[in-house]
Amino acid sequence: CDLLNLMKMDKMARMEYENLEAAFQSMESTENAARARAEARGKAEGKAEGKAEGKAEGKTEAMRELAKKLLEKKMPLIDIAEMTELSIDALKKL
Repeated sequence: CDLLNLMKMDKMARMEYENLEAAFQSMESTENAARARAEARGKAEGKAEGKAEGKAEGKTEAMRELAKKLLEKKMPLIDIAEMTELSIDALKKL
């Protein structure tokens, strides 16, 4: 139907129609590009956030392991807490 209607149009109307179609396609591709950029930005931010969380978890786990070794050596809790940045309560749970 669209093709038949297009063929019935005079040359000027057909050109206007084609220009509008091109504009809509351009807008659509612009929206798609913006969406793709937003997606890529979101993925990058998520990856960076995940990496930061992983580093923090790794550091905490390393400090726990160090604290366990220091506890085995009978070092005072206050000194271990200061060196590992773990709370006294956390140390008592180890």
